[in-house]
Amino acid sequence: VDVAIRAKQAGHEVIVSVEAVDRSRKADRPWVDSMVGKHADLPTSKLVLVAQKGFTRDARAAALAQNAVPLAPEDLPS
Repeated sequence: VDVAIRAKQAGHEVIVSVEAVDRSRKADRPWVDSMVGKHADLPTSKLVLVAQKGFTRDARAAALAQNAVPLAPEDLPS
């Protein structure tokens, strides 16, 4: 896990886990699936996947389908 953010919300612990990658190509479906699988055994409340080069269409769809948040520079306002 690259970053873990812990907080208490309404008496419950919430853990936001961030996984980041900076490769020469867009993040692909196997990377998304491996990160989601990794967090299946962790107490992650919300998984945020950050890819410097962005995501392939399939990878972004897979992240969203598995309740993860795909985040790339183009998703942020300038």
